[in-house]
Amino acid sequence: MTIFDVLHREASTMPSITLMQVYNMLGVYYGMRGDVAMYRQLFNKLGAILLTTTTTKPSLACDDDLLVLDPSSSMEPASYYPQTAAQEWRAAFSANVFLDLAVSLNRASTPVFDPALLLTFRKLAAIYRRDTELNFIRARTVLFLYDTHRLIEEGTNLQFVSSSTVQWSKQYHNLVEDIRCHLQVIQNPLIEASFIREAQVFTLKTCIIIALASLAQLHSIFAPFQEEARDKRQEILDEISGITSMFFGNDLRYLDTALRVCWASAVRPLVHSDAGWPTMNDIFGPHCSPLPREHDSILDESFRLLSLTTPHFIAR
Repeated sequence: MTIFDVLHREASTMPSITLMQVYNMLGVYYGMRGDVAMYRQLFNKLGAILLTTTTTKPSLACDDDLLVLDPSSSMEPASYYPQTAAQEWRAAFSANVFLDLAVSLNRASTPVFDPALLLTFRKLAAIYRRDTELNFIRARTVLFLYDTHRLIEEGTNLQFVSSSTVQWSKQYHNLVEDIRCHLQVIQNPLIEASFIREAQVFTLKTCIIIALASLAQLHSIFAPFQEEARDKRQEILDEISGITSMFFGNDLRYLDTALRVCWASAVRPLVHSDAGWPTMNDIFGPHCSPLPREHDSILDESFRLLSLTTPHFIAR
């Protein structure tokens, strides 16, 4: 009897949170095998469950009025695991949003989930921005990477004398500020690293790399003609290289597959000219400042190791 036989017979009687995790794990399995069609089929089913859940679970409800609250009013006790029923539901929701965005980024495809689900997560991310549960941190991190690539893509078609310039500029500065605030949330727990398990430290550091790479890509837009942007980009690349240089091949065992995919997706535009994505060259031409040579070997080797350990998720 296969898992699918059990699902066909008993899915209607399973708790929603259990069914979500089953579809999630099956999706990862088929994604690792490179079976994109089956992955999308499973995540479509998962998305349908999530759509129902977000309308029935108070812990996932997003009253727009909550979005105007001061961030400190939504603080919860610092923890890397769900401590309450509400956090458990947010963690499960975050884990699935995270994986969907990770795969869509890597394959330069549209996320499988309904846009309403992503909007719900955006609201949760704004309300509980100081939540330190690891699934939530990972999902917020990859959301910023997703928004970075989307904003850069929009910039390739932007006419800088049009009225849309003002809106794009506002989105740009808001995104930079949001990523910086998110980095503070991630970095603070590392001060107490002796109280965190080793695997959690690697997860947090990888999220920092992904968030920093998003910032580096954003600053790269203006680096060709703004000294301040070049300096900030250089500082960020120094920090990325410093963190990455402390990782060794065996450390990858601590990271789940999708997080490795996000790391590679974040670093790839900094070390490669990937025809599948808009690059700074596409936006500003050949005068765009290249990645400093001293970073090439560290980040290139990191990307090579990630590609070897996640062949189907990395390849497009």
